Amino acid sequence: MVYATEMTTDEFCLRAAKKGVDISKYKKTTNKGGYRVFSLNLDGVKRQVKEHRFLWIQHHGIPTKSKKIIDHINRDKSDNRIENLRLVNSLGNSRNRRSYTGIGNPAVKINERIVEQIRKEY
Repeated sequence: MVYATEMTTDEFCLRAAKKGVDISKYKKTTNKGGYRVFSLNLDGVKRQVKEHRFLWIQHHGIPTKSKKIIDHINRDKSDNRIENLRLVNSLGNSRNRRSYTGIGNPAVKINERIVEQIRKEY
């Protein structure tokens, strides 16, 4: 028997999912990376788990393909509906990130309204 302390977080999530753990009862917070997380208690062991990862494993099992990432299709890390999650490689995940070029860059001091005004004047 593998004890909960010896499992990977994915294996821990899978065991909890198979036991029918209802995560709606757990208090969720947002970590520094913007992901919703919660503390999962199972067999006397407590682990912090990303909500989207738990939900993916609950519905599809542990991702078996190496170097696969669970990606939020709409880029909203708090939207963990199963239809908003997909399994991609690192390139697919990178392509789904926001653009930091031009006015898409949050550090830019110009917005769409100013851009349109400049275009009209010149």
